Amino acid sequence: MPYALYANTTRIPVSNVQTDQQNRSVSTSWNLGPTFNTINGFTAGSLVKISYLIPIRNVGSPQTLDIEPQISFDGGTNWNSLRSGRQSINNGYFGSYTNTLLIDPQQTSDFSVSMRFYYYSNSSGIFINQGASGSVSGTAPVVMSGTNGLQHFTKVIVEEVFQ
Repeated sequence: MPYALYANTTRIPVSNVQTDQQNRSVSTSWNLGPTFNTINGFTAGSLVKISYLIPIRNVGSPQTLDIEPQISFDGGTNWNSLRSGRQSINNGYFGSYTNTLLIDPQQTSDFSVSMRFYYYSNSSGIFINQGASGSVSGTAPVVMSGTNGLQHFTKVIVEEVFQ
């Protein structure tokens, strides 16, 4: 039985990928980044696994970037911080920040999940989603259509995990 791994249920867990393609500049005050669409269908008592990738570019002096994911349940306006961490970034840096979190939302009835991000830097010159361009070898086409074209943008994967 293919779904026997998920406790005592035959239900397929919720799994959702969302992408932010907006170029963002991060400054010395907290900046609201993307707010993603609500994801419905989570079962009471299940856990939520959140994985995210944020492409970063630094064109200034060495600095830090703080990333704060926030979560809300059932379309509410009460956001909860999932305090993530700090990334030190050298001058001229192109890279990404990734993290995976497993949380117990302690929901006693079926629920939905919404995600958003805030960013903060100790100085200007940090950009999000601006490092996807560049030259290629010319021996193969660039796969940039559909989902494949979203690989170099901020993305969050939200999954349901049964206990």
